[in-house]
Amino acid sequence: MSQLAAGSRPGEIESAPINIRPVSGGRLRPAAGEINPDVENSGAGSVNSAVVSTAVAVRPTERHGQNPHEPLTSGGSDADALSLEGDANHTPAVSDGDRKVHWTPSAIAASVLLFCIAGVTEIGGGWLVWQSIREERPWWWALCGAVVLVAYGFVPTLQPTDNFGRIFAVYGGFFIILSYLWGWALDGTQPDTGDWIGTGVALFGVCVAMFWRR
Repeated sequence: MSQLAAGSRPGEIESAPINIRPVSGGRLRPAAGEINPDVENSGAGSVNSAVVSTAVAVRPTERHGQNPHEPLTSGGSDADALSLEGDANHTPAVSDGDRKVHWTPSAIAASVLLFCIAGVTEIGGGWLVWQSIREERPWWWALCGAVVLVAYGFVPTLQPTDNFGRIFAVYGGFFIILSYLWGWALDGTQPDTGDWIGTGVALFGVCVAMFWRR
C-alpha cells in the first residue's frame, strides 16, 4: 500500500515518478516494486490500491539456468561452437599407417630377406626351447632360445613399411614354408603334396598383399 506523504491533504496521494522500461513485445511495464500506472481510480478523494508490479521480463532466447547478464546464445558453449567450426573447416588427414614405398627389385629382395631372417630367428628360438623341454636337452638350450626369440622381435621393425598388421600377416606365409623346411632339415619330417600346395597358396597370397601397388 502506498503511504501519504508528509504535509499532504487527506484523500490525496503524492504523485511519484514512475520508472518505465520496455520489455519484449513492445509493451511498457514498470520496474519491480513500483506503482502500476494502469490502475484506475476508484473514486475522487479515495486512496487507490497500489498494485505492485512484480513481473519480470524474460527474454525468449534465454534458457533455464543461463546468466541473464551474459550474451544471448543458442544454448551451446563457446567450446561447442569452436568445435563445430573446426569440424566444418578442417578435415584431418586419414592414414592407414603406411609410408609410400617404391617396390623396386632390390626393395622386394630386402623385404623377403627380412622375412626369412625373422622366420629363422623365431623358429630357431622356439626349436631350442622345444628341445630343452620336450627332448630333455640342457637347460641352457632354452635360455639361448629365449635370447633368440627376443632378437626376433626386432627384425620386423626393419621392414620398409609402417603397417604392423600387414607385415605380420605377410610374415605368416613365410613362416609356413620356413617351418616345413626347418623340420625337414633338422627333424627329418618331409612335407607331402598337400603341404607344398598349401605353402604355395599361402606364399602367393601374402606376396600379393605385401607388394600390391597402392
